[in-house]
Amino acid sequence: MLVRIIPEAVRGDGRVEYVPALIILLVLSVVLSVLAGGLTTWIARKRETKHTLALGIVQFAIGMAVQIQYIDLMPLWYYAFFLLLLIPGNVAGGILRVWLREKNRYPAIRTT
Repeated sequence: MLVRIIPEAVRGDGRVEYVPALIILLVLSVVLSVLAGGLTTWIARKRETKHTLALGIVQFAIGMAVQIQYIDLMPLWYYAFFLLLLIPGNVAGGILRVWLREKNRYPAIRTT
């Protein structure tokens, strides 16, 4: 998919060193982590932070295993940021979901 969007991002040997493409991938990863944390909170309904933290730890472990297999394809800074943002992204999504739920639970009282 990345090759279709930014053809110059991927070299012939499969390496990705084009910084804008790497930043786009990191932003996409954070957005998906936030959505995953929100979905986890919606499903869990209780102990939301604990569940989103557990999801983040599982994603970190799987991400670490996958990143080790492809360690030569991207710069090390990308892997570091990718892994470091997984858990905070999940927890942020969970916190955002709880905040939105609480905000909607007690709507502002309107007087006419």
